[in-house]
This record gives sequence, structure tokens and C-alpha cells, in this order.
Amino acid sequence: MVTRTLDTQIPPSEWLWILSEERQYRERIQ
Repeated sequence: MVTRTLDTQIPPSEWLWILSEERQYRERIQ
């Protein structure tokens, strides 16, 4: 995941949503 380039384009509120989605996705894999 390229966080360095996306960091300037995504607002903080979006980041919270993305991180929560990613967390659920990882839990789903395990």
C-alpha cells in the first residue's frame, strides 16, 4: 500500500474509513 503518495490526497475523515475497512479485511483473511 502506497501511503506516502495517497497521504496528500486523502482527507483525515477518509483515512479513518480506509483504516477501519482495511482492519476488517485483514480480520476476514485470518
